[in-house]
Parts: sequence; structure tokens; C-alpha cells
Amino acid sequence: MLRSFVFPDIPPDLSDLLFRDDKQVVVVGVLGKSSHADCNKLAGFKILDFYPSLASSTPRDGRITFYFKETENVLYVHFESTFDEYVLKDLEKIGNMQSAPLNFHEFHSRARTKFARILLFATQICHIIVLVETGKMFDASYLSMFKALKTIRERYILKFLPKLLKNSNAGTFMGKDGRLCSPRIIFMFERCLLECRDADALQKLEFDIEDRIYKMLRTEFIITNNSSISLFSIPRNQRYVYVNDDPEIRSDPLIDSIDNLMTFIDKASSKEKVSDDWEDIRPIKGFAKPLRLYREPRESDKPEKPKQRSIVDLLNVHINEALRTGFDDSVSKFKGKSHFV
Repeated sequence: MLRSFVFPDIPPDLSDLLFRDDKQVVVVGVLGKSSHADCNKLAGFKILDFYPSLASSTPRDGRITFYFKETENVLYVHFESTFDEYVLKDLEKIGNMQSAPLNFHEFHSRARTKFARILLFATQICHIIVLVETGKMFDASYLSMFKALKTIRERYILKFLPKLLKNSNAGTFMGKDGRLCSPRIIFMFERCLLECRDADALQKLEFDIEDRIYKMLRTEFIITNNSSISLFSIPRNQRYVYVNDDPEIRSDPLIDSIDNLMTFIDKASSKEKVSDDWEDIRPIKGFAKPLRLYREPRESDKPEKPKQRSIVDLLNVHINEALRTGFDDSVSKFKGKSHFV
């Protein structure tokens, strides 16, 4: 069962469960870009037990929604930001209503700043961060943002945050870095190149994107040998790029309802053939039978479909490692000195 709530309205029973001393929970932050009106980037994970497109709430910049899976000890933290198209659209409306509307440069700068604040906050409270990209390739404009946030964290946040947390309940486990750990970042691309639909080509594409992202992050000193002073970390021996190849990554509630109805109607036809009592009175053979039964083979005759890839499978590798040993992505002489709670 997946329980959800919007910050700061945390149910008391769930709050007690999350903060139990004997309870291990991995915090997975989900943020980035979206192109749908609900702005729910978890829809592509296929873990929700509802359709986000049917939700009555409207997107809002800075909204934080928690989804807790107690059976897996995972707390998903979903962030809505100005990189969501419909949130950005609302921000534009507000800007145009001002007496002196913002020009493009000011508007773009404000949108990036708002997202950067959320990303910086996510690096403080998450073990894993999933950065969702609606396009097919990595957005290189992230690099300047990552670099600026790393500098801000080193020069300002580390000067006051550990002291601020020292006398609080969180200070006992946040440590001198003022965060749970150096979070691992995973890049998820919702779209895939057409020529990379088969498994081998898709895996090659993911490896290629990983190499390019790693080189860019190392060149800009966003990640270093010491993960504790990095904004986030890259796993040394695990995958951290997922390219979606499912064209139906988001379920349509109307289509799903029709499919369920047709499955229910055709349920009897999927069993062994039985005599048709109505065949003798039909004007022609097959009259009034669903045409789709003659176009598609029976369910029992269909070849078994290959298992669909999922971002959750990749996530579970990192989640299991976090629950088992924690993360230590430092190298060289810094290995074994990383903070993780």
C-alpha cells in the first residue's frame, strides 16, 4: 500500500512510524521536468495506485508530496517546481499581471533560481535523487546550476547549517555535513531515440550517456574523489542512467477502463472452446460476435511478452545497497570516510 500526504500535513501515525529508531527508511527525491497538467513525475514509475491526471489538485511551485511504501522501506519525496511546464505557465501568468512585466532574461533567471533552491534542499534530505528529463538527451544547462549550488553549499550552508542543527533533534544524526549523506543522483529520460528500441542498442545508449555525464561533472569539479564535499555523488559500480523505451509510460485512465471492460467481456472466450447454443439461429456464422476476437489470438495462444523495463528496477539496486551497507562513493584516500544515516 502506498500512503501519500502533502507537506506539512503529516499524519501523526505515519510520523511516529518514520521516526522510529529501529526503522530504516531510504528517502528518494523525484524532481525535474514534466509536460503534463498534473506535474506528477512518479507516474512514469508505475508505482502509484491512482491516476494523477484525475487528481483535483492544481500544481503549485514548491509543493512537496510524500509517498511512503512501508513494505519496501522507501519514502518517495516528489517536488513540484518551475521546471514543470504547467507550474512555469502559472508563473508566467503571475509575471504578466505585474505592473512591470518581467523580460525574458529576468523570467528565465527567476525560474532557474526557484528550481535551484528545491534541488539544493533535496540534496540535504534525500539518499537518492532522480532527475527526470522529458527529452532524449541530457540538458547541459544543469552544469552551471550544479556548479553554483556546490559553491553556495561550501561557502555558506556549511558555515551555519551544522551549527543550526546541532541543538535540534536532527543534529544527532545529520553530522558535520548537515545532511543524511552525499545523495546519489540518477538520471531518467522519458523518451528514447527510435533507433535504440532494441535492448542492446538501448543499453549502449545508456552507457554512452553515463560516460558523457560523468566526464562533464568531473570536468566542472561538481563531483570529486571525496563525495562528502560534492553536491551529490555518482555510484562507482552501479548504473545511474535510465532511458525509457515504453511509449505508454503514462497510463490513460479511459483506455485502461475500456481494456478492463473488454477483458471482462471476452473472459469466457479465453477458455477452451465450447459449443455455441446460439450458432444455429445466427443469420451467418459469427454474427454479433466481437470482431476483435477474430483479429487477435486468444490469450492462451499469445506468446509470452518480455518483462517490461522499469526505472524502479534500477532504483531497487541502489535502495537495497543503501539499506544493506549505505553509500560510500569516495575514491582513493577518502574511501571509507563518507557520512551515511
